[in-house]
Amino acid sequence: MFDSTKMTPNLILASTSRYRAEMLTKCGLSFSQKSPEYIEQILPEEQPSKAALRLAEGKVQAVANNLGFRVNEQAASQQKSATIIVGSDQVACLNNTVLTKPGSATRAIEQLSACSGQWVNFHTGLFVLYKGGGGTETRETGYIEEFCVKFRQLTTSEIRRYVALDQPLDCAGSFKAEGLGLTLFDDMRGRDIHTLYGLPLLQLLEVLRDYGINPISSL
Repeated sequence: MFDSTKMTPNLILASTSRYRAEMLTKCGLSFSQKSPEYIEQILPEEQPSKAALRLAEGKVQAVANNLGFRVNEQAASQQKSATIIVGSDQVACLNNTVLTKPGSATRAIEQLSACSGQWVNFHTGLFVLYKGGGGTETRETGYIEEFCVKFRQLTTSEIRRYVALDQPLDCAGSFKAEGLGLTLFDDMRGRDIHTLYGLPLLQLLEVLRDYGINPISSL
């Protein structure tokens, strides 16, 4: 358990995603963002949940390396307060097929057509690295959160119109749940809808409270 007499840890989000940043901001959290500079690639025959957690950890470790936590312990020891780095990644699957970022309107239309009337599973990995002030302690924790959505029976015109409006070309599964993507769904399953947006927020807040970061206490 975190010692409340110590300084509040610095919180770093290992992502440049504005959607993940907005979720933390709405919770009243003070944080900075760092680009992980990490190549996201799923390995052949890798299970979706394991891939999501591995990618989340990879982002965190990439930021930690850039900050000197791994390659230069002296640099880490100069940190007066603790640092927490948070990383998250998501793998979407239709049956046993991983849904990638479409990259084009044509591919997005194809993906959404395949998803019509089907359940899509989202495996979201959360990885948290805690580095104590002065480099005295390192703790790492990883979690997997699942969320499922069922698409409505979509018409071709609906799909084409949606892709034109929301432009989900850089989104796995070809939709933006934080945008018009919710209009495509018929049902949902999961404990935290933020997981669908790419960050298991309830789980993260629980971890942060253990490390002495509680937005309610600081407001």
